[in-house]
Amino acid sequence: MPILNRLQLPLLFAALLLLSACAQYVKTPPLSPSPTTVSPEDELAARLARITPPVTGDGTEPVWLPRPHSNVKQPQVGDDLGHGITVTPELAVLFQASADKDWQYWKAALGAAERSLPHTPEAAYILSSQRIKTMIHAGRPAEAFEELARLNRIESDLFGDNSETLSQYGQYNFWLNRPDEAIEYYSLMLDNLGDWWIPTFYYGKPENIGNAKRLAGAMVRAYIGMSGAYVMKKDYRTAMAWGRLGLERAQDIIGISHHPIYGLFVVPTAYMYEGHAWMLTFYAAARLGVSGDREANQPLIDAAKAYFRQAQYRWGDLVVDSVIDFVAYDRGLQPQETARIGPLPEPGLATPERLAAARHVRPAGLETREAIALPIPHPDSIRLPGAGEVNSFNFTVSPALAKANAAFLRGEYGAAAGLYAAIARDEKEPLKRWHASAQAIKAMIAAGRSADALAALPANAELEQAFFGTNLGARALRGDAKFWLGDYDGAVRDYLQVAEALGSFRPPTLFVFPPQIPQLSLMNQAQFRAYLGIARALMYKGDYAAALPWAEAAEQLFEETHYAWQHELYRAYLKIDRDMFFGRGLNLAVMAAARLVLGQDEPQGQDRFAAAKAYLEAMSFASGLTTVDAIRARALLDAGRPADAEKIAAAAARFAAAEGQADLLWQVQALRGEALEALGRQREAERAFRAAQTAIEAISGALATDGSKRQFSIGKGDITRRLVAYDLGRKDYARAFADLEQGRARAFVDMVGQVQLARGRNQALVAKVRALDGRIRAARIRASAPGKAAPGLSAEVQRLAAERHRAVARLRRQSPELADALAISAQGLRPVQQRLGPRDLLLYTLPEADADAPIRFLAVRRGGASVLTTTLSHGEVETLLAPFTTDDPLGDAPLQQAAVETLSRGLGLADWQPAGTLYVVPSRSLYFLPWAAMPVRVPVVVLPTGGWLLRSPDRIATARAAIVGDPALGGDWESLPGARVEADDIAALYGVSAITGSAASVEALRARVGRGVRVLHLATHGVFNAREPLQSAILLSHDGGTERLTASDLFEQPLPATLVVMSACETGLGQVTAGDDFLGLARSFYLSGTHAVVNSLWPVHDKPTRRFMEVFHREAAGGDLGRAWLKARDTLKDEGLPPSVYGAFVLGGAARI
Repeated sequence: MPILNRLQLPLLFAALLLLSACAQYVKTPPLSPSPTTVSPEDELAARLARITPPVTGDGTEPVWLPRPHSNVKQPQVGDDLGHGITVTPELAVLFQASADKDWQYWKAALGAAERSLPHTPEAAYILSSQRIKTMIHAGRPAEAFEELARLNRIESDLFGDNSETLSQYGQYNFWLNRPDEAIEYYSLMLDNLGDWWIPTFYYGKPENIGNAKRLAGAMVRAYIGMSGAYVMKKDYRTAMAWGRLGLERAQDIIGISHHPIYGLFVVPTAYMYEGHAWMLTFYAAARLGVSGDREANQPLIDAAKAYFRQAQYRWGDLVVDSVIDFVAYDRGLQPQETARIGPLPEPGLATPERLAAARHVRPAGLETREAIALPIPHPDSIRLPGAGEVNSFNFTVSPALAKANAAFLRGEYGAAAGLYAAIARDEKEPLKRWHASAQAIKAMIAAGRSADALAALPANAELEQAFFGTNLGARALRGDAKFWLGDYDGAVRDYLQVAEALGSFRPPTLFVFPPQIPQLSLMNQAQFRAYLGIARALMYKGDYAAALPWAEAAEQLFEETHYAWQHELYRAYLKIDRDMFFGRGLNLAVMAAARLVLGQDEPQGQDRFAAAKAYLEAMSFASGLTTVDAIRARALLDAGRPADAEKIAAAAARFAAAEGQADLLWQVQALRGEALEALGRQREAERAFRAAQTAIEAISGALATDGSKRQFSIGKGDITRRLVAYDLGRKDYARAFADLEQGRARAFVDMVGQVQLARGRNQALVAKVRALDGRIRAARIRASAPGKAAPGLSAEVQRLAAERHRAVARLRRQSPELADALAISAQGLRPVQQRLGPRDLLLYTLPEADADAPIRFLAVRRGGASVLTTTLSHGEVETLLAPFTTDDPLGDAPLQQAAVETLSRGLGLADWQPAGTLYVVPSRSLYFLPWAAMPVRVPVVVLPTGGWLLRSPDRIATARAAIVGDPALGGDWESLPGARVEADDIAALYGVSAITGSAASVEALRARVGRGVRVLHLATHGVFNAREPLQSAILLSHDGGTERLTASDLFEQPLPATLVVMSACETGLGQVTAGDDFLGLARSFYLSGTHAVVNSLWPVHDKPTRRFMEVFHREAAGGDLGRAWLKARDTLKDEGLPPSVYGAFVLGGAARI
């Protein structure tokens, strides 16, 4: 043994003898119980002025820090707690449970601990104090508040004051994130005690030490709380003053406990060290807030963590990091969590490997205290915050925002979107402006306007980046918009990028200090949206095995968020927005469906379907109930159980019809048809598909929403395809033709949607139809929105629909073109056959389920109809067309010629080429087939529908022409000198002057066209917008820059022309949509009354374009457009140009004018 220790032993022995003979009474100040009610403001201010210590230092000065004692534990059996209480084994268990913050274990151990102690006021006091601490941390403040009243009575009767009670009231408010109230109680207790402090020198064994430790403990708790509350309030100088005083006092007690003699009666405990660690944490945070110097305060930060570890406080690092991060974020010393993520670029391909790596499940050690069977939410829980309340992004809701929220919850999504947009436009605070913009996008998606949401998202992403430093939320919302548009692959790419960016982030289940609430909410909501979205998209694609783990991971995220949301202490930090509740309900159905198909846990799967419906029913989300049944029916079909699927789908169809859920009715009817088909009940299956078709007609055009897109692995086009297959099986070609026309007409009406249609003499009638559309749509959405639907809504929809039908009938008598844009109308086979010439042929492309299936046509002649089958598939046609769109058409001429020969042979052109005109209604790849490159000897006219032959647009009684070429478009677009020469040459043919250069504006063009021209020739740049085809545009000049004349503009304000020729870049491009309608500029001109349109399939060089147009216009002077098209084609071919040049030009609409 070292000499030093041998010398100390006698000294220590002598000291012990002295202590045994002497006693020292520890004085405490005279006290009386204080009221536990809040003081007036002036009284609080005066009190704080008396007791607040002076602020010294700049937050960088060194601080002496005692090293933690190595032998610190929770109270052990036999330890003296003072007041005549000794730790029993049962009480030791209770203390350990309290230290672990294990509420359930503490509650179970409480009875035994109470029975092990004497029935004295002192024992009751100790247990009551422990109960309050545990209840606060367990998130049961209501129970803690009740116990505080009991503790107040016990302490006042036992000691004549309520110092411990006041400090516990302060702690109660501190943990409820109410710093001002906490300061009220802490300051009252400290003011009562004045300058008193426990002695740090003892000459004998102290008496009354239990009472002194009670008061000193309450004071230290108050010092900790005062410093922490002022940190929370971001008053770092005051926090530093209290932290410095508190640290000195805490170190006094630590010093006493470390003393070789005094430590015998003031024992170092884990609870003492835990308090010291909290004091160090807040003092370090306050100094950091004052100085901004992390390096100078790192020793304090490290010491705080060391004391937490010695106290066996397992969340010590979390405590210190959370408090320090709070200050560092506030002072700008470290970037926000969202800013660390940064702006997300455009996403790449979503591979299985990326999907597997991006999904994170709950860590094994995460504590949630919740089972998977979360409670059904109370209806009030889905409300959005009202005026004066704090929302999930931690700002107070304004009256304007409350009004928008109320409209959203009523299902008035269009009105809500407008109100949110107005707030975003006028709001000055960046967070509130972004939030309103994001809410407007959610309202658009809910209203079935996902295309509008996509258009609005770039501006929303800019607002998000300005505040958060990332576009994480906007990217997740973009995934939602793509999902509801039926672009599941695109949605998964966006969602996956969000999941990858967030990595292992999870919503916290333990908070020790206020987090960055807006950033936390953004990350939490975006992550749940991404996980749920991936699960749903993969399921809708039929990949249940890939969907299930994402759905399970999404469920875990919801559980953890729900735990924090319902926790009394944490709910101020993390809130569940209504769409998370709805999403969780549908996610249960996704999990159940995946388990059903994969053959896992059938009984549990049934329970999950039931739980999903119960969850959504509690929120009165009727359309959610139908969606769950549709998911279940789809899963049963995919699991090979069509009989069960038919029962579920039939019940869902009845419910959807009764509830007025038109968007879902056609889908569940189609699912029922598929089930009946699998059961071999073909007649019933066809009736189900026809019922689906009827439901589709009721929601087409302006009445359609994104819910009408392809879902549950079946789309509107699938219904047309199946019905046509039934027709052809019976060789009922007339019915097949009618079903094909129905599908095309519906696709066109859907494409026009809510676009403003032509102004003019029918404007009032069109406006009436549109107004009725709005009312019908609003009523239907209200019927499907969460919350009890208003009685009589279905009857209202029926009445409005009948009124709309009458208005459309009146419009059809006056303007069939406009009526076709507003309501589905299909022509019959016989009138079309009668319109065909005796040597003409109409080829109507038949829909195929598989891109690899052979292309087939319904071949219609005047005398009959038949099915013509080729040996080429759409996929093969797309491959063969690749050489036509290269940058080197001359170099690829041999490949093009070989492709033409293969195409001609595969289509069997030599076997069926007519002697008259060939009319083609294309589908998919055939929209881009260069018929002029084929060895055809007759005109080929491309039609939007078969019934197009029966059109009788108004004749324009003029021979005038309007010619535009090479507008001055500014620096972003190169000039087209060849187009200017072309325009001048064509204008000379018609005896007019061309509009060119800076004169070629929209205004000048409209003035030249006036009430109509025979020929409108446009030699200018065009742009095709694949995402929004109606924003495809012709580019014209405007004030030295560019003005776009969009397809939507042409719908609203047509340019009447009998023949329209578009000869420059991209003006002829378009997009094939569901139902095989082709969306591009040509369609807009047809609605204007145009008889025929000539355009190019791809860009062609100036000189051959000019040559083609010169010949075409000269030969078309007599009205025979088909002969003119052939002559121009043959001229280019004879001049030795490649097939991609002479085959580029397409004639559409009519062979003669």
